[in-house]
Amino acid sequence: MKQGDKHIAIILLILSIFAGPAAHAGTLRKGLPFMQARIQLIKDGWHPVNIHAGENYEYIGTETVLIDSHIYELESCAVDRPLCVFNYHRGKRCLRLVTHGEELSDMRVESWSFRCPTP
Repeated sequence: MKQGDKHIAIILLILSIFAGPAAHAGTLRKGLPFMQARIQLIKDGWHPVNIHAGENYEYIGTETVLIDSHIYELESCAVDRPLCVFNYHRGKRCLRLVTHGEELSDMRVESWSFRCPTP
């Protein structure tokens, strides 16, 4: 490999490490309304993952409202604070989205990661 080719390869590697999450999360940003983020994720090819399909998981409180609104990618909502976790996949990549807010209309993106849900 030529010296110039090595530099290009190193630059591409660095860019893929630092730009990877932004490139795969589309326009996600902290504070974005959840429903806006959800629409954009689906438009960008992310598919909701229903991790409770086939289970007898009992939804409570805010979880019930979300499921009644056909938001099946819900993993769970905390009981002691207004946080909920949602799961998506695109190809072999996973996206785990955490929101803050108790009412669907008030939910905002708090954070996200590319961890897959544990079975």
